[in-house]
Amino acid sequence: DSTIAVAQRAIDLSHDINFPKGEVNGLISLANEFDTKGDLALALQQVFRALALTGENHLLPERSQCLSTIGGIYWDMNDFPGAINAYQQAVQINKEIKNQPGEASLAILTEMNLGGTFMINNQLDSAFIYLKKLYYQTLNDNDWHPTLLMFFGDLQFRMGKRDTGLSYLRQSIDLFQKDGNHYSLGDACRFISECFRQIGMVDSSIFYAKKGLSEAESIGYKSPVLYNSRILAELYESKDISKALYYRK
Repeated sequence: DSTIAVAQRAIDLSHDINFPKGEVNGLISLANEFDTKGDLALALQQVFRALALTGENHLLPERSQCLSTIGGIYWDMNDFPGAINAYQQAVQINKEIKNQPGEASLAILTEMNLGGTFMINNQLDSAFIYLKKLYYQTLNDNDWHPTLLMFFGDLQFRMGKRDTGLSYLRQSIDLFQKDGNHYSLGDACRFISECFRQIGMVDSSIFYAKKGLSEAESIGYKSPVLYNSRILAELYESKDISKALYYRK
């Protein structure tokens, strides 16, 4: 894989010239690539190597990035308490490095993921604290607001505001579609599919799960491939057993 080869080359070169920041960034890229492909053990191995380097070389911004990456991998492992712990450590570091270049974007991403993890872990009040603040903070931010709409929409739905939640989720999907963001579409379609399943709109749930599966498969993004496939298999169990078995493969 070219991405893995480039990241490994960057790691080797950075090590050879004693450039720990470059080595850390290469290891984070490698971890993210393994995470996307579903090799979570290998992803953790790379990012913990990077985390150790940030401690040895006092690289606080990179340490925050490592912890956020760890949080994302733990999320994909369904270890939500572990993910929350990692994200909370990153949030604390972000407060210490406030006003450094790139910190504002890093802080938004970390707090958004923390809020999303609280939501998935059914800690809805904690999720609301972070996601409501970020909703207003990102209103004019074309980079982050679509992702915020995805998380906040799912949260609104879970908190009983179903119409609002579905509206936000649809907006996020439209924006991801316009940007060609296959990565986020795989997740957003999974969220909205689950919402439609909960209110008995099976055809809509199937439509979005198929779309999410297609988007995730197009980039080899393992986590939503598994989630959307599972939703489709469960939905088809009472409609078409052959299709249910197909999606369970």
